[in-house]
Amino acid sequence: GIDVCDRDQWAHYDATPWPCGTMAVAWLVSQTLGRAVECQRLDRRFDGTIIGRCGVDGADIAGEALLQGQALVADGHRGGVPIQTYRQLEQQARNGRVGIWSSTFTPPEEWRRDRVNDRATQVRQIEMTGRGAVNPDLVEDEPSE
Repeated sequence: GIDVCDRDQWAHYDATPWPCGTMAVAWLVSQTLGRAVECQRLDRRFDGTIIGRCGVDGADIAGEALLQGQALVADGHRGGVPIQTYRQLEQQARNGRVGIWSSTFTPPEEWRRDRVNDRATQVRQIEMTGRGAVNPDLVEDEPSE
């Protein structure tokens, strides 16, 4: 299958940040808005996520996203997905420095894992300050007159 930048994720073109997650969504909307999308259900993951393959006018949306540099090949699920073709399409985008491949970015799976770890650390910090207590290190001093 494929993976795309997460909603809040950013990439950097040289030193300029850009919202790769927002751009991936915008690309998908531009390809599907007002058009008939046909999907084939392939599987259901343990967490309830449905794995499918979708197309518009006979074109594989995932394949097009890979070719345009809007997605990456995701390791894992392979049932019914042309993984070798997807890898070739991704490589074409990489070679052409198209879309996400024009920039530096953290792979989406790694980015999400880091976010979960950050949230877990924040929860531990809150728990360490005591239930309902305020951590004085997180409170800004009031301006003096």
